[in-house]
Amino acid sequence: MGEDKNDKIPMREVKVFIAGSKSLTIERDAIRSVLQILSNNNSKNVLIRTYTYEEFDTSLSPEGRQEEYNRFIKNEADYVIFVLDGTIGGITLEEFDIAWKAFISKKKPSIYVYHKPTNNISKEIQEVIDKINQYGQYYTEYSDVENLKLKIENSFHHVIGNLDALFRRLKSKHWLWIVAILSAIMLGVFGVKQYQQLRLSSLKVCYENGEDYYNGNGVVQDYVEAVKWYRKAAEKGYAAAQVRLGSCYYLGNGVAQDFTESVKWYRLAVEQNNAWAQNNLGRCYYFGHGVRQDYTEAVRWYEKSANQGDAMAQSSLGNCYYFGDGVEQNYTEAVKWYQLAAEQNNAEAQHALSLCYYHGRGVEKNYAEAVKWVRKASDQGLAAAQYHLGLCYAVGHGVTQDYVEAAKWYRKAAEQNNVNAQYVLGRTYYDAPKGIARDYVEAVKWLRKAAEQGHADAQYCLGFCYEHNQGVGKSLSEARKWYRKASEQGHEKAKQRLEQ
Repeated sequence: MGEDKNDKIPMREVKVFIAGSKSLTIERDAIRSVLQILSNNNSKNVLIRTYTYEEFDTSLSPEGRQEEYNRFIKNEADYVIFVLDGTIGGITLEEFDIAWKAFISKKKPSIYVYHKPTNNISKEIQEVIDKINQYGQYYTEYSDVENLKLKIENSFHHVIGNLDALFRRLKSKHWLWIVAILSAIMLGVFGVKQYQQLRLSSLKVCYENGEDYYNGNGVVQDYVEAVKWYRKAAEKGYAAAQVRLGSCYYLGNGVAQDFTESVKWYRLAVEQNNAWAQNNLGRCYYFGHGVRQDYTEAVRWYEKSANQGDAMAQSSLGNCYYFGDGVEQNYTEAVKWYQLAAEQNNAEAQHALSLCYYHGRGVEKNYAEAVKWVRKASDQGLAAAQYHLGLCYAVGHGVTQDYVEAAKWYRKAAEQNNVNAQYVLGRTYYDAPKGIARDYVEAVKWLRKAAEQGHADAQYCLGFCYEHNQGVGKSLSEARKWYRKASEQGHEKAKQRLEQ
């Protein structure tokens, strides 16, 4: 039988241009070295060619050389790597703009930015970061050359060595036989252990491809494409991919939401003692998603995961002890698990731990310690924590009383749609405590947001504003409407206003 030219697997050539200040020679050489090693390890399938300004015709004037590699960036490069150190020179900025415009127009080249930050980030660097984040290109920060090399290796791992992607293109039975023969040869040459390592490496690449599409790392975010890659690895038993695929079904990302299917994949990963899957399966039992609700079973899986150090599971297990769900209520045990998760920077656990210190549950009451932990959670953007930190400033617990600072944290939480923060921010503008100018219009704005979410006190206050022409035109019908809504929730003052 003659050889079909369509059966040949073409060598994939990837052209990578490395840009950045000429002073960053060591960094550029490190990037080139890592990419060369990656290419050599997968030389049968992928050839990575790296380019810097040094590869272009030295006989040309500086302007001529610049024009040549600008043209290369625009028309030939598959990837452009920018290595920066707090500033970006005019030439490098020009190269970025060329790469950026090419990407916008034809989705090529992909742009990767590795930045070693300094105390002051220049305006130009910030604009680069904003563009990268806006369109889902890759941005990360590195601390030193070794850290840069590690990040380059992780970033470009998905480009090469992708055996699964190769086999996916081998559609004919002819090639399936060849794959089987090659597998037998690998078993004979490398042995079972080495072959399994190779297989796991291939599955890891599939999983990492899924991660790239799921998170938009270097590619346009695409949940459907992520699910395809996760499934390839999950069906071959790769635990992390099984968990991710389960989560896609749980959230409805890239597939129709299906809790039962989610539980199926979590169970497969649990069989491999995957802590992430154990936590997620515990959550399914806690909320009755895909299984019958069972707090005791939830605790069992949370505990397995928590004992492996999973911070989310530790926080959830702390909640179970705090509220007595599936176990006997035990504030001391709750604090133990919150503490372990909080020390791993879990924001929910930090907030929960702060409340334990604030109310003296499981630990001695300590406002200063409460503020310490609630601030950590607030700095991570947790709205409920920001609201409670605002309350601490308003009453002076653990900090000096400061209504301006309180309003600042209320606003951060309110802008995340935290209903309690919206209410107290509205009241703050209405009551005008020290340092806050009275502003009925602003008060009504935030009271309305809280009232529309069903906050009874906010509904009463909004009705009062309508009745008394404060921050909004007087309207007795609107006033009664909001009093009625509050009254239906048992608000006594609202009932009294309706009876007048």
